[in-house]
Amino acid sequence: MSKRSVVFLDLDMTLWDKELIIPKSAASSIEKAIEKGNLVFLNTGRSRGNTHYRDLEALPLSGMLCACGGHIEYEKKILKETLVPWETVKKALHIFSEEHMPVVVEGRDAHFMNREDFDNDPYVSTLWKRLGSFAHTLSELSEKDAVNKFSCDITAKTDFFRVKSLLSDDFDFIDHNGVVVEIVPKGLSKAKGIQDLLSFTGDDPENVFAFGDSMNDLEMIESAAHGIAMGNAAPLIKEKADFVTTDIHEDGIKNAFLHFGLI
Repeated sequence: MSKRSVVFLDLDMTLWDKELIIPKSAASSIEKAIEKGNLVFLNTGRSRGNTHYRDLEALPLSGMLCACGGHIEYEKKILKETLVPWETVKKALHIFSEEHMPVVVEGRDAHFMNREDFDNDPYVSTLWKRLGSFAHTLSELSEKDAVNKFSCDITAKTDFFRVKSLLSDDFDFIDHNGVVVEIVPKGLSKAKGIQDLLSFTGDDPENVFAFGDSMNDLEMIESAAHGIAMGNAAPLIKEKADFVTTDIHEDGIKNAFLHFGLI
């Protein structure tokens, strides 16, 4: 097996901040790590349709793991694609409607949402604007669209127990503080995505470095040989990590890369 290191970077508040700004030190560290012979992958909960940003695409990444491991790219080739069957999409949307859960349908090629369902939520308004031509209303969703996962708000009218009981055969749920939930096809996770990627590359799991900050990074941080929490990470992520680096705005990625000899 290769002695090279394989690095997996969460995106939001790990590689870039709330304004989608990637620290220069992080970008240069990725370039240096790859020049040294290592692999560096994005590993994000976002579906591929929400990663088409100039600064992100300018990075010399080895590939991307999107939609919590449901979409895997390596050297610009798609190695894996897990899609939600159309009948299951329709079933889920019906349940979300019954339970007053505004939804963003996240796809490989586009996202679908009704902004008015989110009560002018600034996050959704900003998402719509940033997605540009990749944003569509729910009425535009059809069987031909590739759906990876859903993100929903949990409202005061939501019976979340019922939602899980009706959908648990098909999906896993990543609960963000009882306010937002990511709903992904059963068995998918960022950690499983890493396992699947390594089965293609043949790299040693002992050479894996995983960076994250939020709850959908927990399994990845726990299972990686080297789990690294950002300085701005949730307390539980820091607790489970092997190493806690500095804040995203304090050269967190660069400092961890230096600490582990990745650059």
